[in-house]
Amino acid sequence: KDRELVFAFQLSGQNTLTENEVDQTGDIERYQRDLINENDGLNLEYTGQVDYVHPVNDKLKIETGVKAVLRRIDSDYLTRVRENDGAEFETDTRLTDLFQYDQDVTAAYLSANIGLGDNWGVQAGARYERTTIGGEFVSENPEFNNEYNNFLPSIIVNRKLNQFSNLKASYTQRIQRPSLSFINPFTAIADPNTLQLGNPDLEPELVDQYEITYNTYVKGIVINASIYLRRTSDLIEPFLNLAEDGISSTTTFLNIGESDTYGTNVFTTFK
Repeated sequence: KDRELVFAFQLSGQNTLTENEVDQTGDIERYQRDLINENDGLNLEYTGQVDYVHPVNDKLKIETGVKAVLRRIDSDYLTRVRENDGAEFETDTRLTDLFQYDQDVTAAYLSANIGLGDNWGVQAGARYERTTIGGEFVSENPEFNNEYNNFLPSIIVNRKLNQFSNLKASYTQRIQRPSLSFINPFTAIADPNTLQLGNPDLEPELVDQYEITYNTYVKGIVINASIYLRRTSDLIEPFLNLAEDGISSTTTFLNIGESDTYGTNVFTTFK
């Protein structure tokens, strides 16, 4: 009784076609150069998971499960350049390629809901995640690989104050993986003086969140209020390198930031 076993699978995808055009005019030769970037992208994501809930007794319930998310991304990009308005557009082979990217995330979790007397409850658990990424270009550009493992704990303590009021304190840890735009080492050209390239060696951002929540029910009105602190380390930030000419620059991304976010949420429902 009350045991639950759930299987789930999802396939999602997106096909995108983008085109960026840079049309310049200027007295200096470098500012007469025009660019057209085209990118045909395909993004497929396969998600599968199994979850199991086992009530041991009235005071203890165990939940466990495994999950896998497999992402397959192809980015077929073409760059054409003309040196001035009178010239023809020609393909720039340095900025034309097919980029293939894989990201595999596998995870397992275990948590327990424990009742302590009539007024206290604890939910404690942990999640292990392994992330592997890899990318390669069809041309002679080198391929890259990266992987990281994360152990993410969480705990929630609940105190029943009376029949209509509860107080809850929680701590959770999670990660924010870098998006493909931060990882892809392809050189993106905003203009002839501004380049951007991703960093495939990026690590995920680590988020620690502390929260206290109070909810009560008074004469048909439900009030829920909380305060929280969200502390992020290894924050991904742009890093700009200025060339010796003092004009051109290249931007990449590094895990060099930290941030603290404080907040409060208050909402109510009533009839």
